[in-house]
Amino acid sequence: MPEITIELNEGRSIEQKRALCKGITDVVVETCMVLADRVVITIHETQLVNKAVGGQLFADHLLTPSR
Repeated sequence: MPEITIELNEGRSIEQKRALCKGITDVVVETCMVLADRVVITIHETQLVNKAVGGQLFADHLLTPSR
C-alpha cells in the first residue's frame, strides 16, 4: 500500500486538495500498478506563522514586497 505525505502551507481550497490527491493517486496507480483504493495520502498543513525561510516567518513574507 503506497502512502504519500504532502507538506503544504495553509491556504489551499478543498477543491485544490481534491485535485492534488486525484492527480497523485492517478500517477501512483499507473507507475506502481496498484488499485486506487490502496493509495493513502496524508496532507499536513502548516500555518504560515509556524514556518520560516531565511530567518523570516512565511507570514512576514506576505506583508513585505518581493525583492
